[in-house]
Amino acid sequence: MTKEPTQVVYDDGSAAVVLAEIPAVLPREVAPLRTWEDRARLAAHISRTMFTVSPRTLEAWPVRVIIVNKRALLHTEEALDHARRQLNEAEATAVRGGIAT
Repeated sequence: MTKEPTQVVYDDGSAAVVLAEIPAVLPREVAPLRTWEDRARLAAHISRTMFTVSPRTLEAWPVRVIIVNKRALLHTEEALDHARRQLNEAEATAVRGGIAT
């Protein structure tokens, strides 16, 4: 592990410089997504970055699917685009005193 200033760029385009121990190999949870991912990994990524979603919910999304070694793999960009569309089309509701109005 190395301890040196590192620039981190977030999904929204903002950046920060952090002084942290950076592992030589990134764990699978923070490694970049591949072109085709399984539902569990995509659901975990979307839940971390956008909103909570289960792997079973992704079954109903209009996303290309291929079967490799008896496993369903979804097209990553299509799934993320669909998630962004859902987030952008969601209605905003003001909450006052714990009651939605």
